[in-house]
Amino acid sequence: MRCNKAQEYLGLDLDGVLPPDATVQLTSHLDGCSECREFREDLLMGQRVLKATEPELPENFDWKLQLRLNQRSGLEQHLNSHFQRYKYVSFSHYYTPDLS
Repeated sequence: MRCNKAQEYLGLDLDGVLPPDATVQLTSHLDGCSECREFREDLLMGQRVLKATEPELPENFDWKLQLRLNQRSGLEQHLNSHFQRYKYVSFSHYYTPDLS
């Protein structure tokens, strides 16, 4: 296995979605490749940093987010229906250029 494929597999492995047969190939490659082992350690460190800096959300965050999304969606629907009635209005009778 080449390093670029192993590094692609490392991301999948850390996400827990690497198939078992590919896991065997990755493990075999890591046994003989210090560069990919180091890359794996960098990815693991990145995961730990991200977990440590994850923001704490207020307890009703999900509810407030859903409320805002619903409000925005309702506003968009209202505006669309409001302007829909003007869709077929023609303004050509107000201004007709003189082409002579």
